[in-house]
Amino acid sequence: MAIALTSKLAHDAELFSVLFCWLRHALQQVERRLEHLPRTHDITKALQGANQQLVSVKREKLKQDKLDDFIDLMQIELDNLHDSINQTYF
Repeated sequence: MAIALTSKLAHDAELFSVLFCWLRHALQQVERRLEHLPRTHDITKALQGANQQLVSVKREKLKQDKLDDFIDLMQIELDNLHDSINQTYF
């Protein structure tokens, strides 16, 4: 499933654009929720890492191999964000 989706993303700019926008929106929502919570320093750093990874990508230049790398790096950043939230509040 993941391989098929990655392949489709590599060839479907509209789908990639929708997913890119959705991910950006999700990160913005996390950022907005953090404004109302205490002890967010480590979470904010992890969120900045995810945002930096997302905005640094040149979407039009992603080919199959680079898309795989981008997805791997985004997953690492999202895992870091998850871990920061988990360590801070749970």
